[in-house]
Amino acid sequence: MLLAWCMKTRTIAFVGSLVTALSGAACASAALDAKSAHDSGEGTVRVFEASTQEMWAASHAVMKWNPVGAVQNHESENYFVTDPSEEDQIGIWVEPAGPGKTRVTVVVMDDPRLPGPNEQGVMKDISTALTLARNGQSTEKRP
Repeated sequence: MLLAWCMKTRTIAFVGSLVTALSGAACASAALDAKSAHDSGEGTVRVFEASTQEMWAASHAVMKWNPVGAVQNHESENYFVTDPSEEDQIGIWVEPAGPGKTRVTVVVMDDPRLPGPNEQGVMKDISTALTLARNGQSTEKRP
């Protein structure tokens, strides 16, 4: 009887350790967000012939076109990110790159099994929004 109790206790302890290890691994992968990815050098970069104000406005317009969560502005640090949803998170960095030039970096954290935005598509949308704004057209909706 004592042997059966010891075996049962060890099994429960093993299962508990396994659950703890697996949940730790899941939390570690969930901790990777757009900001962390950017800080690790990930993302799609393009330099635009435009002011940072123009690019900030164009980038924000694109967030209305891609419903992936509320925008969290970090303007003093030259970036904003969307609230991470179950599928996607977008981060956009808008930084001066010389007179009349702005470097834009887009990071998309995406579940590849689901449809949603990708970095190239978001960058293309930013370019489109900039063109619309410069032509005096509305950027409220995707053309």
